[in-house]
Order: sequence, then structure tokens, then C-alpha cells
Amino acid sequence: MDPNILEIIMASKSNNPRKDKDSETGTGHEFVDPDHRNIWMRGLIMIIFAIFFAIAETLLVICAVVQFLWILSSKEPNRAIAGFGTGLGKWLEQVTLFQTGASEKLPFPWAKWE
Repeated sequence: MDPNILEIIMASKSNNPRKDKDSETGTGHEFVDPDHRNIWMRGLIMIIFAIFFAIAETLLVICAVVQFLWILSSKEPNRAIAGFGTGLGKWLEQVTLFQTGASEKLPFPWAKWE
């Protein structure tokens, strides 16, 4: 999905449903404003990131164990693992900010990996 489309979707502020003329006359037809659908899109993205977060936690444990074994054998840290860990930590921070509503910025894979 194009990141610009998601940014436009997530940037919307209004959450009020729009009623059709028929709903005022009692037919019961109510159309949901496109902005209201954005809450559901955000919810779907939050579920996806919750799954990614759990996978990232597992990766963090694996990296920590491998790094420990590397340091144990070579007496110095592996720079590649340390670099990946730094990026993973930043990504986890971005996901946490998005999940808690502190940020509307979508983390990787909708944004560049830092």
C-alpha cells in the first residue's frame, strides 16, 4: 500500500458519522463518513503492529543471546548485531508511540527503516 495514502487516511481528524437524508425521514439508512472509517483502519494497523512487535521481541532475545555468545568467544561485540539492535530499538519506540496514540507517524514498513 502506498505510504502517502495511509498518511492521508491517518491524518484525518473528524470521527462524526454523516447521516443521509433518508436517515432523517426514518428509513434507517446511515452512511458512515469516510473519516469514521479511519478509526477502523488505524485499529487494523494497530493489530498488525502488535503482531510485528511480538516478532520483534523474539528477534531482540535472539540478538541478545547471539551477541552474548559472540562477546564470550571474541571478547568484543559484533558490530552488525549492535547496529541491527539499535535500529530495532528505534523501531520499537516508533511502534510504541503509534500504538499509544502519541504519534500518527507510521513506522516501518510504511516508513524508512532507521
